[in-house]
Amino acid sequence: MAKKFDISKIQSQVSSTAQNIEENTKKVKVKNFIPIDLIDFNPNNIFNKQDTDETIKELADDIKKNGLYHDILVCKKDDGRYLLISGERRLRASIYNKETTISATIEEGLSDDDILIQLFNANLQTRLISLDQRLEYIDTLKSKLSNTSKDNIKNMISKAFNVDDRQARKLISVNDGLNDNLLSLLKNEIITINEASSYSTLPNECQDTIYDVIIWGKNNNKDLIGIKKQIQTYTKQVKGKISFSKKSISKPVINIKNSTESIKSLEKELSLVESSEKDKVKSKISKLNQKIENYQKEISSLENKNNKQISKLSEEFKNSIKNEIDNNEIDIIKESKKVIKSLNTNLSSLKKLYPDEDFLELEDIIKALKSKYL
Repeated sequence: MAKKFDISKIQSQVSSTAQNIEENTKKVKVKNFIPIDLIDFNPNNIFNKQDTDETIKELADDIKKNGLYHDILVCKKDDGRYLLISGERRLRASIYNKETTISATIEEGLSDDDILIQLFNANLQTRLISLDQRLEYIDTLKSKLSNTSKDNIKNMISKAFNVDDRQARKLISVNDGLNDNLLSLLKNEIITINEASSYSTLPNECQDTIYDVIIWGKNNNKDLIGIKKQIQTYTKQVKGKISFSKKSISKPVINIKNSTESIKSLEKELSLVESSEKDKVKSKISKLNQKIENYQKEISSLENKNNKQISKLSEEFKNSIKNEIDNNEIDIIKESKKVIKSLNTNLSSLKKLYPDEDFLELEDIIKALKSKYL
């Protein structure tokens, strides 16, 4: 008996093959010469701030002499024009040279997210990127890719900056939470990215405390390494209080959520019950609203209490670190005085033992020490 063909199975296979072909040809790259006046500059390019008329002219002269080494990268738009992805300097240099066409790699079927990612990755690979630009890059990614998960953004940053996930998270944390004062210390390499990441999760008041202490230490030529160790202890104490505060308000927060859900249910019930029962339902809603108000007051009270404790801790920290350093210096001075007196005694003994020797240099050193510490 002849084998019967399963036409539905064949149709399904053809459909699947067609779909695969369509998916694989959605993003196509074509190399071509295109009219420059059909190319639109990318409004999301934050890297062109480094470009000057002088650098564009230098590149234009080089292109005129040696030609264009690399194509620009564009994406073809629905209206037939092209959006520039990579190569703004090359395009501007070609315009400077009064060129009418330019060699380009044309991509099609790219989403807005794809275009943004390619724009940034291309520039990050070919330019020296400052910390400011890195943080601006993160800002732009987060604002433009609002529907992208945090993990995806972290992965994009990790790939773009060639860092591991942990370092990418630190950069995101700094971008999200570090205040302007501490950011200035990071940019001037007074604090590290690891320290900045740790400080970025603290309340603004605590960040200002850290800034004040570091600046005080720097201006007074204190041991910044020692100060940072003290800051590390202070940071742990503050985070401990914040963690305790979150736990203490978790119960009233849950109560508010549950009461809100109950109110929603009662409001639905209100439209269904008999007129005689409506007052009872309204009364229940009123009582729940009163409970929510009380829970909110409880949360506010707990938060205020915690904020006062953190403020007190910050003030005590500033005072203690300055006093501790002052006390250490007092101890150093006391010890120095003992050593100077001992040196002076020993010098007198040496002079008696070796009356013909010249101890002028040693006398000058002891004299300078006496002037400073005695």
